[in-house]
Amino acid sequence: MKHLILILAVFISITFSGCRQQEKADEPVSHETDKITSVFYDGLNLRTEPEFLEQQRAQEAAARTPDKNLISGHLARDGLYFVPPPGIYHIMDAPAMIRRNPGLNSEIIGQLALHEKIEITGPAEYIQEINNIWAGWFPVMHRGAVGYIWGGHVAVEALVMDVDGNGITDYFYFRYRDIQQYYGLIDVWEDIVIYINNRRIPTRDMSPRYVGGCSFHYNGVNVIISLTEGFGTVISYEVNINKYGRVEFIRDQSLDRQNEFLSRGHGFELPWRENPRDLMERLNLITSHEEIIDPVFNTMRITLKFEDRIITLLAAEANNYLGRENYVLESIESTSNGEYLFGIKHGTHRNELIRIFGERASLGNSISFQLWCRYERKAVEITLENNKVKSILWTFGIK
Repeated sequence: MKHLILILAVFISITFSGCRQQEKADEPVSHETDKITSVFYDGLNLRTEPEFLEQQRAQEAAARTPDKNLISGHLARDGLYFVPPPGIYHIMDAPAMIRRNPGLNSEIIGQLALHEKIEITGPAEYIQEINNIWAGWFPVMHRGAVGYIWGGHVAVEALVMDVDGNGITDYFYFRYRDIQQYYGLIDVWEDIVIYINNRRIPTRDMSPRYVGGCSFHYNGVNVIISLTEGFGTVISYEVNINKYGRVEFIRDQSLDRQNEFLSRGHGFELPWRENPRDLMERLNLITSHEEIIDPVFNTMRITLKFEDRIITLLAAEANNYLGRENYVLESIESTSNGEYLFGIKHGTHRNELIRIFGERASLGNSISFQLWCRYERKAVEITLENNKVKSILWTFGIK
């Protein structure tokens, strides 16, 4: 009898346990690992999903105590290329966590979704690298509490408007990335973020990929994106929505004409870093004037005449600060009414130059622009008199 009672007790226990397990299996499984609601943005809808938690855990796993790449003190204050002044900013990379203290290891006290705004109240005392972007941990005010947000989530500049008048708000954002201290840039493909009609627009059609600055403005018809390369060269794109709803980036061709005029507007074919000695022999140039400009390095300026242009070279001893070449091309200047690239010549009106090179090149009594390559600089200055071309000067230099 005792054995029978024991067998019945075991059977009842197993049956009850199986029912409990079946009840649990029928319940929805919770993926929540934090008290903060999970928000994920797929370019179309805001949803609560667990995917971002995996990204968050991966970031935090790489930054266990001490926080990876977390820098404080004067290196943080002086190490950022751009420091946003206090004010209201948009979130361009979501979800953006607000933490109690600077660093990925700190407790999450809030979060922001894409396009939400946040008030930055002061400068960053800490900077940290996440996904190859150096950015500061900025103090913010969120729902009456002080916290910190990593600057990689925050748009430096935002243009918010309805570009096609269909009632849907569109957003244009960009951020700086400090890939190393004291060196800031913008990755056009990653750091310029555009949402039109609730859809993120790829920016890979714009070039160059890396620039030093960006700005947005509306010209009354379309949004203009201006990219600034080193030393002030500006590339502009017009954001156009064609009849099929496709977003296109239309490049302003005036910059291409500027670069072409810089490189060969004077009428010479100048192979990259051609030894000016070879240039002299190829063009059969005759020396017209020599002037010692640096007796210490035995450097002289040589002025040459070729048709309606004056060519200036710097000649020096080999292996000095000018490099290996004995000659360095310094300038080419127009002297008469010869015709140059695009039909430009002495007497060409300012309005024609602006039509060719764009409004941005025009300033005062001259029109000038320049191009910095990796090792050298090219620049041209067109001097005007009574709004007409008086002379043109191309200059060259070594970085």
